Amino acid sequence: MACSLAGAADLEVLPAEHVIYVPTYFQWGGIYVGGYLGGGWGTADWAEGSPITVGNTTFLFPSVNASMRGLLGGAQVGANYQAEAVVFGVEADLTGMNLKGHVTDVFGNQYRSTANWAATFTGRVGYTVDRLLAYGKIGMAVEQDSETEIDGSGNGKAGTATRYGWTAGAGLEYGFDKHWSAVVEYDYLGFLSQLINFNGPATANVPAQRGVRLDIHRAVVGANYRF
Repeated sequence: MACSLAGAADLEVLPAEHVIYVPTYFQWGGIYVGGYLGGGWGTADWAEGSPITVGNTTFLFPSVNASMRGLLGGAQVGANYQAEAVVFGVEADLTGMNLKGHVTDVFGNQYRSTANWAATFTGRVGYTVDRLLAYGKIGMAVEQDSETEIDGSGNGKAGTATRYGWTAGAGLEYGFDKHWSAVVEYDYLGFLSQLINFNGPATANVPAQRGVRLDIHRAVVGANYRF
């Protein structure tokens, strides 16, 4: 027994192992689809139109700005890649809109603008804190709108434009579980002036062509499903 006690006294006491804590992140990687609803607003900037002379009367068409607003909704599809707390992604969406605006110039001519639909293709980068993802996005945008110009007698001509421009936005996304998340987002869509051809009755004393510039803001709430 004395030998046993002496052997036990010689045993080496090993230090306790250090515990390494590895941070865990909510998983945002993968493909997702979703939808959204919201509101939009913007401005249609009508450039000065060429004067029209009928008999002894000359009709003038100054530059005007028509403020637009209305409801919108759409769907998106995208994919994310996650590197620890940083999330990279790409996204495409299609929006149906009913943003309308009108204005009357000092000569009694009316101008009406309606944004019908838009699509965006963007890259995204974000940072996640637990289940909350804050992100920004930038890319290209396509939009289609309808324009109408009406003279003081109520006769009008209409035209449409398909525009290509850019978009930038930011949002917050919260993950409820590994599949579902809620989104709130703001986006700006900017387009350069485009020359529009107007068609209508010959009795409408308005220019056959007019340059119109457009910009759109939108704020939406929605949901995504991750596969």
